Order: sequence, then C-alpha cells, then structure tokens
Amino acid sequence: MKLDQFKEIRIDDRGVIKPVLDAANKVSCDYNFANIFMWADIFRLRWALDEGRLLVLSLRDDVTLMPVGPGVTPGYLCALANAFGREGKSGGFVLADALFVEGNPRITECFEPSIDGDNADYVYATRALVELKGRRLHKKKNLLSQFLRNNPDYRCEPIARGHFADCFTLAEKWCEDRNCESLGFTHETSALRRGFDQFEALNLEGLVVSSRGAMVAFSIFSRQNTVTADIHF
Repeated sequence: MKLDQFKEIRIDDRGVIKPVLDAANKVSCDYNFANIFMWADIFRLRWALDEGRLLVLSLRDDVTLMPVGPGVTPGYLCALANAFGREGKSGGFVLADALFVEGNPRITECFEPSIDGDNADYVYATRALVELKGRRLHKKKNLLSQFLRNNPDYRCEPIARGHFADCFTLAEKWCEDRNCESLGFTHETSALRRGFDQFEALNLEGLVVSSRGAMVAFSIFSRQNTVTADIHF
C-alpha cells in the first residue's frame, strides 16, 4: 500500500466507507463516517480500501486508525507499517482493540502497544442517563434540577436548518467564554460548520433547548452502530 493511493474524504465517499464501518460495528467515535468527514480537513484525514480493509490516515498526526475489515493480522499491520516507513511516515496505529492486542502476542515483534487514556471515549448507558440514579451521576442530576428550577419555560425540540445560525453563534460564544484555545477546542466550530453544510447527507440529528426565547443549548448526534449513538457536539 502506497501513500499516493490514499484520497481526501468527500461526502460522496459515504456510500463506500460507511458499509465497511457498519460491518465492523465499532463503538469508538473515530469509526463514525460523520465524525471522520467533519474533522477530515482539520486532521488532514485520507482514506483507502485495501482488499476490503478500510484505512484512515491522519497526515497531521502521522498515525493510521486501526484498519477494519477482513484479514487484519499482526503480519498485515507490520507489512503496512514498513511500507509507510519507507515513505517517511511513522507506521503507527491508534485505537487497536485491547482484545486484538492480547490475542495476538506476536504484535510486539513489530510494535510497542501502549494505553492512551487521554483519547479514550466515555460511554453512558441510555437508562443511566434517563434515570440519573446513584452517586456517580448525582452531580448531573443536581445540574438538571437547577436548570428546571431556573428555566420553567424551557423548550426542547428537534433541530432544523432554521436553528443552524443560532447554534453556530452559541458555539462560538461558548468557545470564547471557555477559552477554547487553551482547552484544545480551537477547531470545534469549523468541524460544526462542515457538519451543518452536509447535515442531511450525513444522517445527523439534533436537539435544541430554548429558554426565555433564546437558544441556550444544542446537541448534534448520529447512530454509531446497532446499539450506540455518537454525540458529536
């Protein structure tokens, strides 16, 4: 596999990429086409198919997502890493499944696996978020109660194109208030704009919350796999 075989990610690529991701049924948000598309320019993502295996490469970070598809073995990964190395790339992979690493001890012949907790996803059970029971979610329950007390007239409704401008304004204001640069969210709003531009094509959904006639919150999400949704923003 050579680097010149990788292509930029376009909206029309969804028909090729998404079936491979759906078949892999991954939980990690990095394997969501909407996510890949929205952040493609920022992370300089490129993609290729290699005999049914999907490869997604970040030119910015010089790493490749763990491939999905048939025949992903330690030998295949090693050959791929060596090919990338010959073209001046690191040959490193991210999001290797723990079960894959544990079940393939030969992986250490070519790689040094390590846990990257800073980039871990967090996953909530739907029922846990509905009920907000227990100590772990006590703070969230208190915040919700506080919001309901302070905003008895609030409205929550499905997002529509007419909301996009207000969502973007709110996102920029949040960014300004929270000092996005120091938090590492500098590119969040540009990814959001890319999502709004292709909202229907990406099968995105969302909710907006208004109080006293003004938007106070919004959420953008899409189906991740058969049992999980990915909240993008």
